[in-house]
Amino acid sequence: MARDSTKRRRRSANRAFGAAAGLVLLAALGRTASAENDPYKVRVRGRTDVPYPSFQGDRCTTIEAPRDIVWSLLVTPEHVTEWLLVGLDVVPISTRYKKGSGGTKGDVLAISADTKEGPRTLELTTLVAVENQLLAVAVTKDDEFLAAGVTNLIYTFVLEDAGHGKTDLYWATHYDADSPLSALSSPLKGRRRQKNRAEPGLLVLWGLGEAAGGSAAESRAAAEAATRAPAPRPTPTPRPTKKRGKGRGDG
Repeated sequence: MARDSTKRRRRSANRAFGAAAGLVLLAALGRTASAENDPYKVRVRGRTDVPYPSFQGDRCTTIEAPRDIVWSLLVTPEHVTEWLLVGLDVVPISTRYKKGSGGTKGDVLAISADTKEGPRTLELTTLVAVENQLLAVAVTKDDEFLAAGVTNLIYTFVLEDAGHGKTDLYWATHYDADSPLSALSSPLKGRRRQKNRAEPGLLVLWGLGEAAGGSAAESRAAAEAATRAPAPRPTPTPRPTKKRGKGRGDG
């Protein structure tokens, strides 16, 4: 009787192990497929020694401002908190570069914010910086208000000339789950949360870019129109590619 009970427990344990192994295999296959469809790793290859985590998706918007203005919005401290923390229940206290001055590989931007749980600190380290073209920043310190549930969070921005003084801005998100359990149990939840970071962030960048790209009167109108900005769109496949020849829309 005891022997039969032991056999049943062993069979149950083997089935549980097999099921867990299958889930881990599926997760690994998912990461492999994601890596194969990741054009951003190609962009940063040879520019950083930091391994890129799993590609989780991207969004794109077109801003009526040249690339140098959009670039400035991405690296200027007071603007970073506007597009990075939008939608979060936090109040920025201070933002400063504790290393570098912005737009250079190795820069470290420190952001202090007040949250319901008290003051929190966030640090972004620039992994890749090609002025007016490519920016990759890693969240290297986080008090669980931006990267909750994920690890190795990296945001990659690609700026492309869209012609007639416009810029196509791509925002890609890379991260890994903070534990094997969360990777298996809630991958869509984490992806949705980070997607919800990129979309409102792009809307803010759109409004800031439109304002910065026009005259004073146009700036006020653009700022007021920010809520009517075009919704950030999923990027097509293939994603960012270097444009050759004339800009889009040129005759």
